[in-house]
Formats: sequence, structure tokens, C-alpha cells
Amino acid sequence: MAEPGRPRVDRDQAFQYWASLPHEGRSYAAVARQFGVSPRTVERYAREGRWKERIQRIRADAAQQADERLGRDLGKQLADFHQLIEASCVTYARQLAGGEVKISAAEFVALIKAALLLQGAPTTRVEAVATSPEWAHLRGMILQAIAPYPEARLALADALAAAEEGEVDDGQSRR
Repeated sequence: MAEPGRPRVDRDQAFQYWASLPHEGRSYAAVARQFGVSPRTVERYAREGRWKERIQRIRADAAQQADERLGRDLGKQLADFHQLIEASCVTYARQLAGGEVKISAAEFVALIKAALLLQGAPTTRVEAVATSPEWAHLRGMILQAIAPYPEARLALADALAAAEEGEVDDGQSRR
């Protein structure tokens, strides 16, 4: 029970006030002024309530929640971008097959690089991609998709072969 003449202070409110202060302005004296008690009283409240440990736990929990949220957001962005790349590849294949658009080997290689980046694969050398089993499989699928369109198939096959041999300038210097 509070002593006569002494203000009654809600310790949780005092902690919340102290925790809300900017780090450089956070002091027991500031809390004492706000609640009309002595700094020694606030020190006792802080010691008994373990304010410093409590704020460290709150910060750690907040950091973990922020990390989880950022991770979910990044995962969603990567998934959305991957879907966009897949849709672009399908659209390009259809347009190529119909003879509606031409895509340069450099543009196609850029899409492949973006897909590899999403998967965490290194993309510093296009030649390494050109010899991978995944690339061979993807190339086969694309060529099969445009098989009914001989002109588009030949144009794409020539462009891919040129890119694999390093004959196409994709805007990057060769090492």
C-alpha cells in the first residue's frame, strides 16, 4: 500500500514510459519526473522489474519477428519473379513458334541467368550454363515446343548455337 502523501505509480506504466524514451534520453530520472517520484524509487522499480533484461528480450523478439516477416516477403518476391520468368519463357516460345516475335540469344540468356540467380546458382560465366544438363533439357523442351514451326525452330537453334559458341555479343565482356 502506498504511503500517505506518496503518489501511487503503476510499475508497468513506468516501464513502458522508460522503454518508449529514445535510447540517449532514457533515464530513471526522466521516469521519476514524469511520475512524481524519486529517482531512487524508479531505480528500485527497475531493479525489481528487471527492466534492462526485459527490454533486451523485447528487442530480441522484435528482431526475430522482423526477420521472419522480411524472410516471408523476400520469399514471396522471389516466387513471384520466378513465375514471371516462367510465364515470359512460355510467352516467348509461343510467339517465336508463331513467328510473331524474334528474341535474341542474349535476351534468352539473360532470362536463364535470372532463373539461375533465383536458384542461387552462380552466373558469372554463361559457358558453364550452356554445358549443364538443365540447359540441355530446357533447350530440348523449347525446340520441341516450336517443332511445328520450322523457320522459328531453325532461327532459334542457330541463335542458341551462336550463343553457346560465344559468337553473340550479350553486352558482357568475355574473360
